[in-house]
Amino acid sequence: MSASVVQNPPFLPPEDQEQKNIIDKLADFVLKNESKFEER
Repeated sequence: MSASVVQNPPFLPPEDQEQKNIIDKLADFVLKNESKFEER
């Protein structure tokens, strides 16, 4: 007998547009500077 597991995202995205913009900018920064983060 196998049980099916439903995986939910760890959290819902914020409804506030300003928070979404901040998160997007942070994600872009991390993507652009990925190699610098990996060196540390």
